Amino acid sequence: MLFTKKPIGSLLFGLYVPFLTHIIVILLPWMNNVSLYYVKMQVDIIEGWPLWLGILQVFVFSFYEELTMRVFIYKGFSKTLNNTFALLFSLFLFTILHNNRLGSIGLNGMSDFQLYMIQVPYYFSAGLLYIYLLDSRQSFWTSLGAHFSVNHFFAKCLKSDVRDGIFVILLITVFQVIYVFLDYILRHKVNREEVEELKLT
Repeated sequence: MLFTKKPIGSLLFGLYVPFLTHIIVILLPWMNNVSLYYVKMQVDIIEGWPLWLGILQVFVFSFYEELTMRVFIYKGFSKTLNNTFALLFSLFLFTILHNNRLGSIGLNGMSDFQLYMIQVPYYFSAGLLYIYLLDSRQSFWTSLGAHFSVNHFFAKCLKSDVRDGIFVILLITVFQVIYVFLDYILRHKVNREEVEELKLT
């Protein structure tokens, strides 16, 4: 079901979500001194590659992480243990595996501890967003689309001073949580109204 439910539509929806939680923040009028560029690690890997090959590389990494973290670990533990443990354990692993990655996108003036305190909420909320999309749309392609979109666009993230970088990352973190909350409320309300209509008929 996760791999067969509306793959094209689900992928496109997943690609769209990060525009709500990432790109809009970066393009806010008061953030005009923030520009986009690739994470240094990704530049080192794909420098000189054709555009399509660079995009494919980002897609493969996103596919691998979603398959491992969300399908094998999250969904796997949900079946054998319980959803809460599976959720927290997969989010913990996802966050830890991205340890200090923010140091490669323009925040090198910070200590490891400071970087860690910024990256933990960001990657935790990103992982929560991917899991929510996977569960709410019941499609692997939705979380994959969002993960690819984040890696391709936000992974071109912040070439700015440390204060601007911190502000944007924290703001995106808040937006990710807000998106999950509002979308959940909206879907829950719609589902409840549908149930009430069925009871009346």
